[in-house]
Amino acid sequence: MSVLGAEQGLERIDADVLSLVLAGLPPHDLLRSVPTCSWWAAAATADAQWTPRCEALWRDKLHTERWRDGAVRRIEAYFSSLAGALRVEITVAELERFTWSARVKQSSGLAWQCPWWQGHEPGTRRYTAAAGQGQGVYASSERGQGEWSLAVADCDVDSDVKAEYHGHSVLRTRRGGRSYPPHVATRTASWGWLLQSRTGLSASFPLPARGEDLSLEDGGALELDPSSRSGGETGNYPPELAAMLAAMLSLTAEAHQPGAD
Repeated sequence: MSVLGAEQGLERIDADVLSLVLAGLPPHDLLRSVPTCSWWAAAATADAQWTPRCEALWRDKLHTERWRDGAVRRIEAYFSSLAGALRVEITVAELERFTWSARVKQSSGLAWQCPWWQGHEPGTRRYTAAAGQGQGVYASSERGQGEWSLAVADCDVDSDVKAEYHGHSVLRTRRGGRSYPPHVATRTASWGWLLQSRTGLSASFPLPARGEDLSLEDGGALELDPSSRSGGETGNYPPELAAMLAAMLSLTAEAHQPGAD
């Protein structure tokens, strides 16, 4: 075997060993290792490392379809999906896409009329937007049609929205000339969307039956406080990792340039 062939074989062995070592690192430690060198960066950011991590992250999560597109690099899909899970501004397209599972809260005084409280399937809502606008009409399986508008909460203006929800989407509804309490957009630990007011709740996924998930019951996680969410994957990633991700992408690009070490 020539010297060149021996060196290439050694590099292959080194790459295989490195891949095994990297596979054992938690995602945040793997990302932190990227600046080691461009050769290491190429291995640490490869799809082979991040595909199984994506699958593990998304296993019990909702609304991950857009990130499963194989055209997007897996490391970018991983961290972009984490960022997306923290987003509290829902788009009109998302509002229209879902069939919202809806129920009232007990504080509404209408629990006796609500199918969910009576042990049946919850009601549903569908939203339809006027062309190019953040407003439109909705259809409720229980209460018929109404009008809606969507905006981002500005608590200097929206006096009926608590200050801690500044920056969250707020859905306002009207029916028969009557306005209802605003619904604030929040997220669940499974990355689902909730639209909830002091009297009602809608979810972007089928609500479980009463008693099956206490975190979705009145007095559970439904306190409209997204800062109270903890644990899970998102809790492991401090803000500085955004800068590290940008640095990683730069290093990866360098790794594919001629003359890279």
